Amino acid sequence: MTCVWPPDIIIGIIKDRLKEEDCQTKGWLLDGFPRTRAQADAMAADNITADSFVFLDVPDELLVERVVGRRTDPDTGTIYHMTFNPPPEGEIADRVTTRSDDTEEKVKVRLEAFHENLAAIMECYSPILAHLNGNGEKALIFDLLQKFVNGGAAYGEGDFESAYAAFDKASEEAARLASNKAMVCALVGQARCQVALGHLKKALVLCNDVLELDAGNKPASDILKDIHHRAEEKILKKGSKGMKIIIAGAPASGKGTQCEVIKERYGGV
Repeated sequence: MTCVWPPDIIIGIIKDRLKEEDCQTKGWLLDGFPRTRAQADAMAADNITADSFVFLDVPDELLVERVVGRRTDPDTGTIYHMTFNPPPEGEIADRVTTRSDDTEEKVKVRLEAFHENLAAIMECYSPILAHLNGNGEKALIFDLLQKFVNGGAAYGEGDFESAYAAFDKASEEAARLASNKAMVCALVGQARCQVALGHLKKALVLCNDVLELDAGNKPASDILKDIHHRAEEKILKKGSKGMKIIIAGAPASGKGTQCEVIKERYGGV
């Protein structure tokens, strides 16, 4: 029998966990949480903020293919895919199993629920968003991801020059990959850093570049409003120890794979 925890209990457990000493000193990584706007708002109300919100974007038809082909070795927990990473022939291939919810019908229901909540969640984290193409080589995805993570962490520590340099590298990589969505996120990060450094004219140029690529971009519009209304004010953010990262994506988008690499590279809880 499947046990479904009430939302209030789930958010309460996670908020309490993130306040513990190891999360405060080493940083933390949330895989697929928050899942709803209410959960995101609850975290914000408790002053739990992330440095980076990474979204791995993969077309639904590819996600369905990834899910229905998954197989798990019950003895080792190793996950295989019948097309992309098939289990070795013989004993292992004979014993792998399929999860009960890894069917086309059930994954489509899960994707529908995911898409219903996605826009509202992304709106909460739009200033720190890293919108990445999750349909590519794992190493290339992580290479771009870590540039955003480095920028977000440096910004959170108040090291705006290093943050700007990281976001600048992210924009270069996004240009090389011809990823406009990632480019927009990198330019927004650069603009936030320039405002924090007091370079308001440079921030203005960056925001205009964003709006040329994405006319309705809210973070860029908000930065422009801030520049116009408080031209002499800097944005300061108190530094904190450890990286605080949220990674989001639909089922089978590759979150788990990237989480393993993030933890290996940066540590955290």
